[in-house]
Amino acid sequence: MGTHMDAPCHYCENCWRMGDIPLEMLFGPAIVIDVKDKTDVNPNYEMTIQDLLDWEEKYGKIPKGAMVLVSK
Repeated sequence: MGTHMDAPCHYCENCWRMGDIPLEMLFGPAIVIDVKDKTDVNPNYEMTIQDLLDWEEKYGKIPKGAMVLVSK
């Protein structure tokens, strides 16, 4: 929903601000999906389900509860 951690609170009522997020939610398993080749061609590219499926085909199933980081 945005480029920083508490972006949802700018759009929703009763959402967590940065200081409200429990520390245990800020670390854990993560994956990085690189879409740079697509954003080089289209700076407005929006990640799709197919990007996730392509990642899983190459690296295996995304771990349950993993954070998904997008590199562009």
